This record gives sequence, structure tokens and C-alpha cells, in this order.
Amino acid sequence: MAAVDDNPEPVEWFILNAEANVEVDLTALDALDELRDDMARRGITFAMARVKQDLRDALAAAGLLDKIGEDRIFMTVPTAVEAFHRR
Repeated sequence: MAAVDDNPEPVEWFILNAEANVEVDLTALDALDELRDDMARRGITFAMARVKQDLRDALAAAGLLDKIGEDRIFMTVPTAVEAFHRR
């Protein structure tokens, strides 16, 4: 969180590139939910990019897809950044 806390500009969005997250377990899902909660408490929009179908299914099964929001799940990093600029 140092990158968020130490940023000279206010952080509005946090985009997690999930490309390398192929398999997740309950511990990883809990950590992801904690990160999302932390961002929400700070007033920062949490989004994810490059979410593969298996991860999307795991997020949905854990109830995280609803918490994050379908509109904050992006196929690519550039589309996530574009959504940030359109906000």
C-alpha cells in the first residue's frame, strides 16, 4: 500500500493485472477481498484486468464478482485505463 500512500497525486483507481493469476485458492480470494475492501475504505475504485475465465468463475463462486462489479472487470489493461479516463 506504500505505492498508494506515498503517491503525490490522489489515487482514484487501482487496476490489478490478473494475467498471472491462473489458479486461486480460498486464501487468495480472501486476500483479494481484503484488498478490495481497503481500496473502498480509501475511496479508490478497485478494478481487474486480464481476468481469465477460470478466475472469473472463482470470483463469482466466492461472491467477489458482485462485490467488484462486472463493470470493473476488463479484458485488457488498456480497456481498464480507457474506462478510468471515461469516468
